[in-house]
Amino acid sequence: DLNLYLSALRHEGTYTMVGLGESHFKVPGFPLIMKGAYFHGSVIGGIARTQEMLDLCGKHNITADIEMAHLKDLLTLYQR
Repeated sequence: DLNLYLSALRHEGTYTMVGLGESHFKVPGFPLIMKGAYFHGSVIGGIARTQEMLDLCGKHNITADIEMAHLKDLLTLYQR
């Protein structure tokens, strides 16, 4: 549900979607219009965009949790 993410945007903020994600989703226009927000998308981000994202994450101490697993455990991992 994109409404959760769009509600977190500041006035005239930008929501950027990199990658395809779900095959079908609806982009709610009303929250974008009311905030004067922008919606951008790209199949890939490219090197400059990737670096920009990494810099932003570093500035705001945004980290990721990574778990290594075997492919044979894929179904179990999805069920969690």
